[in-house]
Amino acid sequence: METWVGQYFQHFRTSRGIGVRQAGRGLSSASVSRFERGLADISVNAAAQLMFNIGMDAYDITDAMRRHQRTFPSILNDFVLGHRGQIKQTVTAYLAQGTLPETLVALVQTASTWLDEPLDSPRQLGAHFEQELADRLGDPVNWYNFEEFLLVATLPFASSELKTLLWQRATALKGRQLGKQNYNLWLLGSLALAKADSELHALVASDLTKILQDPTLVTFFNNVAPQLRALIALARGEDISSLVLALQQIGARPLADYLLALQHQCSLTRPSQHNPNLKSAIPADWQLSLDENLLTGPVLAKRRKQLGLPMKAVLGDWNLSTQSRFEQGRTQLGFLKTLTLLEKLALPFYAAGMTTDQFSLFHRYRAELELLGRGPVTEQTREAVLAVLTQFEAAITGLPRGLRLMLAKGLRTSLQWQNSPLFPEDDPVFASLTLEDQGEILTYFDTITEVSALDTEALGFAINSIKKKYYTAIISLVMAKTPPNSKAAANLRQSGTNFMFGAIYYDVQEAMPIVEDYFHPQFSSQVQR
Repeated sequence: METWVGQYFQHFRTSRGIGVRQAGRGLSSASVSRFERGLADISVNAAAQLMFNIGMDAYDITDAMRRHQRTFPSILNDFVLGHRGQIKQTVTAYLAQGTLPETLVALVQTASTWLDEPLDSPRQLGAHFEQELADRLGDPVNWYNFEEFLLVATLPFASSELKTLLWQRATALKGRQLGKQNYNLWLLGSLALAKADSELHALVASDLTKILQDPTLVTFFNNVAPQLRALIALARGEDISSLVLALQQIGARPLADYLLALQHQCSLTRPSQHNPNLKSAIPADWQLSLDENLLTGPVLAKRRKQLGLPMKAVLGDWNLSTQSRFEQGRTQLGFLKTLTLLEKLALPFYAAGMTTDQFSLFHRYRAELELLGRGPVTEQTREAVLAVLTQFEAAITGLPRGLRLMLAKGLRTSLQWQNSPLFPEDDPVFASLTLEDQGEILTYFDTITEVSALDTEALGFAINSIKKKYYTAIISLVMAKTPPNSKAAANLRQSGTNFMFGAIYYDVQEAMPIVEDYFHPQFSSQVQR
């Protein structure tokens, strides 16, 4: 049994001053205790409840699995930095753990050989290998680290047909499904432009322009808008020097350097190869949806089929009969077994947080508010929205007060962003945090030993309500306690302008160097999802 998982839960819980009784709310204190000590597994639903009770996010589990090399590594940072050799080294080290099925290991090893090839090499992927990639990359709804690796390693040497096929699959997504693939759209677009292909370039420019003009997608693509605008310009043969300069000025030099390198590749006008026999035949019933519960047998069976894996290839310490009944929806796997299965299917745990699985009540209630906001105005009522806010605040009563205040503020801020006519800007619902509230937030960050993904996401909503009295102390604690290369750190980077703005707006002189010292190196070295 994976004892480190329970130990991680216990450390996370105790670092927030949450007792076993509170952690076991809606469960059993005894079952939580046995799980933390590695004596027993718990169900997936129980794990979701436990995570909520202690303020843990799906990304926190993913970060913990990454530290234990139990999930396929992210290669986005090394891709931007041009470190193809480092990508190969990182992935090879992960394969040495021996948990990925042999079929996927063979695919990764074949793809890895292309990382040794110079980017200006005239070599082309073989037709058979391209077809395998087209088959394995059939469902862009669930492109994560594994798929990103395949794209980065192989697409510089792929045919126009394969790049076009993958681009069309990705941009065929709609709404939230498209929005959740924001980084992959940038990744795929940049790889598609590296060689001369007027039709594909025109398609990329046209599709990205429509995406950036769609008001329903703004919140998804804000973080990658500069890159996408650069891709549009490059696809049209336009200059990107002003955009590159802007990135350099905020300290995002590696990203600026990457775009300059891409501009150079585009200027070489190297012709694309062709593979007219490439086929696209993915059964419709293999497609996954963000509207499904990912961690159920029938849905994960689709993922297994997409990867071309036989059932026996994904077994852990359970037998074929159990796996078969699980995929038929006739039984459930425990939480630890599910983590093992996700690794064998090359899925990060945070993928569950992007579907309808209940691993973050904060995200669930945000989605509920967004759903209410998208309905016809004539059917929207103030009472219905307030009921959602009340239900959420009742659900989080067991969390530390400082975290509760940030989460409640976060949900109200997300409502404010909807610009609903039912809630004017000066509505009392959007009242700022009081000084007492801010003191509670400071106490919370002073108490915990490590900042989580949910902590930094919540703080990102609340930071503009933190006044001068507490500003420096809070950001100092948060930045000192946030693990590097984690989702918590990525959340901080995404909120970086808010932190900088607050330091300037409140004229907190002592805070400015703290913010600058943290964010400039972070922006310079990290481009993490």
